[in-house]
Amino acid sequence: MDNSTFWGGRVEFGFGPLFEIRGFYQKSLDVEASLRDINWQVTDNWADKMTNSYVDISRYGGELKLNLVKNTFFAPYLTAGAGVQTMKYQLASATDPTVMTDMKEEQLLGAVGLGTKFNITDRIVLSLEAKNTFFNVNEQSYYLQPDFVLADNNKRLYNWSALASLDFYLGGINNENATAVERAYANMFTDGFRGMKFVIEPGGAYVNFNDDSKFVDQYFLGGSAGFDFSSLVGIRGFYYQATKEPDKISIDFNDQMAMYGGNIIARLNYPRGVNPYLILGGGYLKVGDQYVDKFGLNTAESTPFALGGVGMEIPLSNYIALYGSINAMLTSQSAVDIADVQTPWQVKTSTMYQAGVRFNIGAANDAQAVYRNTLSQAVQDERDINNQRINELKAEYEQTNNQKLEEMRAEYEARIDRLNAELDQANELRNTQRTNDILVEKKRAERILNDMDYTNAPTGKLIRMSSDDFERLVDRILREVRQENYQYQPGQYYNNSQQLTPLEERLLQQLNSNNNQTSGVQPLSANDAILSDRLSELNQTLDRNYDRMNQLEANQASQGQSSVIITDRGTAQQPIIAAGATNPQTMVSTDRKGRTRFFKLNRVGLYTGLGFGDMTALNVGVRGYMQISDTPLDFVPEFYAALGYKNGVGLSGNVVYNFNYLFGKILNPYVGLGLGVFPGETTHFGSNIILGTSLDILGGNLFVDYSARSLFKQNQIAVGYRFVF
Repeated sequence: MDNSTFWGGRVEFGFGPLFEIRGFYQKSLDVEASLRDINWQVTDNWADKMTNSYVDISRYGGELKLNLVKNTFFAPYLTAGAGVQTMKYQLASATDPTVMTDMKEEQLLGAVGLGTKFNITDRIVLSLEAKNTFFNVNEQSYYLQPDFVLADNNKRLYNWSALASLDFYLGGINNENATAVERAYANMFTDGFRGMKFVIEPGGAYVNFNDDSKFVDQYFLGGSAGFDFSSLVGIRGFYYQATKEPDKISIDFNDQMAMYGGNIIARLNYPRGVNPYLILGGGYLKVGDQYVDKFGLNTAESTPFALGGVGMEIPLSNYIALYGSINAMLTSQSAVDIADVQTPWQVKTSTMYQAGVRFNIGAANDAQAVYRNTLSQAVQDERDINNQRINELKAEYEQTNNQKLEEMRAEYEARIDRLNAELDQANELRNTQRTNDILVEKKRAERILNDMDYTNAPTGKLIRMSSDDFERLVDRILREVRQENYQYQPGQYYNNSQQLTPLEERLLQQLNSNNNQTSGVQPLSANDAILSDRLSELNQTLDRNYDRMNQLEANQASQGQSSVIITDRGTAQQPIIAAGATNPQTMVSTDRKGRTRFFKLNRVGLYTGLGFGDMTALNVGVRGYMQISDTPLDFVPEFYAALGYKNGVGLSGNVVYNFNYLFGKILNPYVGLGLGVFPGETTHFGSNIILGTSLDILGGNLFVDYSARSLFKQNQIAVGYRFVF
């Protein structure tokens, strides 16, 4: 057949931005071909026996699509699928060439492809794709060259094609530009989990085998486990063991039949209520040598199968749901290898029904905490911006203020020098009145100069106090000054046994230093009015400092400066934090009162171990650890598969007590007690006692434990690793 053009269409369902399932239909535009004669045989001139013809080809099927990147302009993807190909043409009758007979050929096909999307808009996409379609062809096909031979008698044909399509997306939401808060609230209103979650699904199945199959309709018990990558898409691995009596549900197993495999779950809606979903997968039906088929013989053979169906999920909570499904179980015809299947009629369809309980284990989404943290970060960012601005204003203010103070200082120093010169002249002239006037003016100038030095002192040396503290200090000073037995001594104002505060000592030292400069002019003990005036001026200086410091922030602690920050003028002042500093008062409270969950999943463990007792087996299993409130207790559901001369599955629910860091933060022993169903020589239902210890390593826990099941009828020594999240 010649190369040809096809037209058609696709319908896709997107389960998040990365995974899609689509169905397709393609139809050819009259493919030109060379058709062999119906009674023609190969000779040297076989090409002359070929007649021109047209063939009509159509294809339909489904495929999975995995987008390798999210919604960017250039977004590559992979596809894999299967379907049916139909070729229709007319063939002249061998007895009467004028009579044309309608012919039809069907093949099962597989297809893999690589493509890319060009996102023209959010809803319109141009897709370009390279695809390889392969199928097995009947060697009697009238469109097959007579010398067609492949290695190992492989009759598979491979056909490359290039596809282009214009895709229109309907429905759905695009949250690529969503904030963390928006994503957290979206998760809260979908499945309630943050990110990927682990899923355990104990349950049962019933397979109604095809009438042409040798297998007896059979009940199975087992389950599946896997991960949900989002609230819509998940992957599972399953294992089911046949019950001892095919037509009865029991916990006694038939070790001659089991099935295992994997599948993909694609939900059609968010799991906030009754929710339908699709199932696509495959597996292997394993049959023992002693299996007795429906004919009473041992001729049935193990076979692979494909799986596809629909299910329904009924959530009881975020953590537990009931589920049921119906699936088409596709197997090849007896005595036909699956690799040699050519036509749809060689595929036999059985029906499998499933039901069970689904346990979701994952980190619960706390949208409120995300909102609080985001709000706190926004406030901190705003504070950092404001602090940066304050620093800039501070530098600008200090530069201007220091310049003015230096000018004023130079002016008053010059005035004092001039007054000193005038004082010398007055002393020489023995002009007492002029001398006293000059001394008073000089004292006032020195006091102002001293105030400027005090005001311009480093921030770390400033003394700030409330008005009550200041008034109390003034009262104490005046009271001590007026004491009748007061006698002035150099270096101190009063002699009192009452202990001064550090703040008062620093202030008194400052006052003492200032008055020592003028003590030769006028005795302090004889002039309460001057002291009162001095304290009043000091109060004004403190007011100026207070007004100034309200415009500045405290120096950073890394610069070694310290400030005495107290309430001032009756108003509580919040210290300003320099940019880059950490203020513990701005941390968001993590108090979860009223929101504490009773079960908090925080670990998932995988393990392997030796099972011994009435049956020896290699056990491979998984555990979920859900902390019970804020106690050292964990609720631990456990699921495992026992692989030995008899296969089986076990399921238990346990409560474990953790002796956290009992041996110097090295080993963490634990004990547990639970109930479950365990495989053995016969199926056991009973208690489960666990003794073990764990070691913190690589961000998780390496653990070793011993389990005594059903009063030591079955035992297990296991080693595993717990992932903490």
